[in-house]
Amino acid sequence: PAAGKVVVVPGSVDLAPEISDEISLGLCVGRLRLALFGRSEASRVVLAGGDRAVYRSDGSGLVSGARCRFDAGWRMLDFDCALSLGGEGYSEREALEYGVPSHRILGEFGFKRRLFKGTEILSAGVAAEFAGKRTWPQGELAAYRVLDFKSSLTVMSARVSFEWRNLLDERYETASGFTMPGRYYTIGVFWELFD
Repeated sequence: PAAGKVVVVPGSVDLAPEISDEISLGLCVGRLRLALFGRSEASRVVLAGGDRAVYRSDGSGLVSGARCRFDAGWRMLDFDCALSLGGEGYSEREALEYGVPSHRILGEFGFKRRLFKGTEILSAGVAAEFAGKRTWPQGELAAYRVLDFKSSLTVMSARVSFEWRNLLDERYETASGFTMPGRYYTIGVFWELFD
């Protein structure tokens, strides 16, 4: 990449900035958790010019806001069900802190059921994310919404999984210039040979 371009580093699929310090004040009432937070985030790593590729940090930014989360679980018709809803709203985002959305809303619903003699487990669920607009030096990125479906069947020590990602076929970028994949699916087989 050219000097000054944003580069992707391994281990950060959603290109999230590194969170260095966070202070939060929270309250938990039953299954509902509320918190106010302030944190310092390392900014994106850019490629410096020169003969060799040298990575440098471009400073950091302060972010403050509020988050909430609600978790519930119940049993219905021999299915173990789980629901999780959460969100974050950011009241203050410094100009240095690129890529922090105005807000994020996350939701997940899933179920699990034992089959036959209880040795097989069927699980399935959906996960949704809605992220607000984000600011980058190259301009503002639009809000996006993503819906994923996940399922798996476990038989003794083997598990077969099927995931259908980005069901809405949303075209979006989490960082300027990096378009995320459209609708796609994955199939996996996991087999534990040794305990």
